[in-house]
Amino acid sequence: MTKRFFTNISFFNQSEIENKLEKMASNGWLIKEFSSYIWKYEKIQPKKLYFCITYFSSASDFESSPTHEQLVKEDMCEQSGWKLACRYHQIECFYTDDPQSTPIETDAVVKVNNIHKTFLKSTFIYNISNIII
Repeated sequence: MTKRFFTNISFFNQSEIENKLEKMASNGWLIKEFSSYIWKYEKIQPKKLYFCITYFSSASDFESSPTHEQLVKEDMCEQSGWKLACRYHQIECFYTDDPQSTPIETDAVVKVNNIHKTFLKSTFIYNISNIII
């Protein structure tokens, strides 16, 4: 069973997204797809899951499938116990049930730079498309 929920959380607020997804998992809903405002969940047994939102700034909104680099990252994360729940353009959502899993991103500077690059890229494209239209 799946459900769609309206969610008004900025994609650049990692902790709020992660907290929301953890709460939904504890209520028996696992994120399967997200877009700007509508997030699709799949029914699961309620459980404690840990989420990590990451940003892959070199990905493009115009790519129909993940880049080779994204697939390599996904494989590395899976080997560390993190499963990909979904991705939306440059934003990737991973989860694990192991509270001792090694964090995906450990360097705060790199993490903030990725968020910054992703924000600038997506905001720039959005604003240019509004000017053209």
